[in-house]
Amino acid sequence: MLKTSVATLAFVFAASVASAQIVVNVDDVGCQDGYNNVNALTGGVPASASVSFDYNSATQRLTLVVSNTTPVVGGQHTALLTRIAFNAPELAVTSMSIVSQTGSGGATPAFSLATDFTPNNGGVNGLCFGDFDVELFRSNLNGGIANPAATLVSGPPGAAVTGPVTFVLAVNGPGAANITTSAFAHSLSRNGTLANVACKFQGGGVGAAESGTIGNSPDCSAGGWVVGTPSLGSTLTFVQTGGVGCCGCLVISLDPTPTVWEGISLPVGLPFFAVISTCFTQNYRTETFDLQIPAIPELVGYTFYGAVLLVDSSLTQFSASDQFPLTITL
Repeated sequence: MLKTSVATLAFVFAASVASAQIVVNVDDVGCQDGYNNVNALTGGVPASASVSFDYNSATQRLTLVVSNTTPVVGGQHTALLTRIAFNAPELAVTSMSIVSQTGSGGATPAFSLATDFTPNNGGVNGLCFGDFDVELFRSNLNGGIANPAATLVSGPPGAAVTGPVTFVLAVNGPGAANITTSAFAHSLSRNGTLANVACKFQGGGVGAAESGTIGNSPDCSAGGWVVGTPSLGSTLTFVQTGGVGCCGCLVISLDPTPTVWEGISLPVGLPFFAVISTCFTQNYRTETFDLQIPAIPELVGYTFYGAVLLVDSSLTQFSASDQFPLTITL
């Protein structure tokens, strides 16, 4: 495990502060064609989607807006989107449930939810992308999500759901109050080709015969969160995650003001100090660090602001997580 100094990273960072909503475009890599990373279904039929993440830590609700952006080709069926697999912040989430699902037209969405939050214990299978924590799925193509521009889709008339579809999910776990949107959108699959999101498409191409799974190619995907209650004497687990080949730090500051310093955009103010510093490999996507809060009464009421800052080995790809606050209590 390589170590990277805060001073070195500070001078190379050019990441902007993450917004409340993060969109993942699922159009980069496919499991078809002998797993040769072709971003198409069987038969070379193109397919794509976008998934927007928005997490509210106060209500502990995750909102996903899922769009089927598959190109419409004349004379061919436009594939339906039937599975969406993504990840949850490791150790922070122990259960999720569907609160609501709303389409933009067509059939009423009726997706099911599958989850597995056990670390390093398999999970929801995403084919060549390995295992995920969460999946929204249909058991067949009926009720799949259609591109609203599609003129020909598979299945009985009226059976498809016209996208985009908005899913609201309830999130529970020891870190649910301290996680952010990027903690979901930037979390990575395991035991396969890394992806933030993978989608299955069915009923595409001539005769609706083509199907397959498409994922995104993640960048440094900076993510950070804290598990535990920030009270005097308690132990917090700081978690940092990132893409393969990226190095960086989970930093803590007393200043919540996003700062531009020497032309560098930082999601927290200066000065800050590093809690975790590491580099990520294919089989090493998460680093944790336990820290006990001293039983010093004067700390009560202080708020600390965390963020993860990552850069790739060429110093050209930069990523910053959302800022996450921690207020010390008794």
